Amino acid sequence: MSTKPVFLVVGMGPGVALGAAKRFSQAGYRIAMMARNAARLAEFEKSLSEEGVEAKGFSVDVADEAALIKAISKVQEEWGSIEVALYNAAALSKSSVVDVSTEVLISDFKVNLVGAVTMAQALLPKMKLARKGTLLFTGGGLALNPSPELLSLGIGKAAILNFTKALAKAVKKDGIRVGTVTICGFVNENGPFSPKKIADAFFKIHEQGLGEPTEIIIQS
Repeated sequence: MSTKPVFLVVGMGPGVALGAAKRFSQAGYRIAMMARNAARLAEFEKSLSEEGVEAKGFSVDVADEAALIKAISKVQEEWGSIEVALYNAAALSKSSVVDVSTEVLISDFKVNLVGAVTMAQALLPKMKLARKGTLLFTGGGLALNPSPELLSLGIGKAAILNFTKALAKAVKKDGIRVGTVTICGFVNENGPFSPKKIADAFFKIHEQGLGEPTEIIIQS
């Protein structure tokens, strides 16, 4: 088994997640990737391997609590303890504040927050034993500036911010870092919200001391 540390990204995609995967791989991490689409994961495996990155995909529906826990256990069984994890999954629905259905709110909330809580709780026991680890979460500007047309995502991002700050206080004594990067705009390659800039912010949280702020806000 490789001795390289493991970076897990839940909610693998071409923007924030890929940027973070590349940034942590540069620091010597192997990349475990989770998403529903197995074919897309295979594409990421191939492209990352061509860049010399050791990466493997694990297909899972993050809204399925039992399945997510099982997938995390599989990573740990195959690759060992997970040192750093990023929760990047999000459900984006056009959900107006005046007529959004409870079904949409509940379904999206399972992805936007409950999956994040599930990931953290699944990883904490081993991190506490090791007295080290980093839990990262992709935040969004909707937590600070709500949109009436994107209610469910805004609620999710506000919840992520609250959860992250509460979790950071709860596990600081165990040597575990927790943080979120609040992205106040649309991710794009060349603008102020580039994947590289966001990835560097996540890595900064990982490297900083336990007493440092748990949130980095990226604005235009």
